[in-house]
Amino acid sequence: LFDKGLIRYESSDNKDEVILPASFFTTLKGELTQIIGPVAPLVIEDVLWALDSNEEQFKAENSATLIESLTEEIPDEKKKLIFQQKMLELLKRLETE
Repeated sequence: LFDKGLIRYESSDNKDEVILPASFFTTLKGELTQIIGPVAPLVIEDVLWALDSNEEQFKAENSATLIESLTEEIPDEKKKLIFQQKMLELLKRLETE
């Protein structure tokens, strides 16, 4: 996402750890399920495990890594882009809440 200019990194002196809300993972699972089918929750679980985290403690600052890792699991290039766009929209909505 960063390489494609869809997200940018911002530094902050205030390092409060923001945990992604459960609603993020609900939407994430729904979107990924539409793209890769019913294995999506298992893929998400595997990626979270590989990132040494879980849904309840996943830091927002690591969301780009999560989305990039999940994107790699999508075989179709067009669907990869659609998924990334939807996740970017979701992250933007979360920022304004």
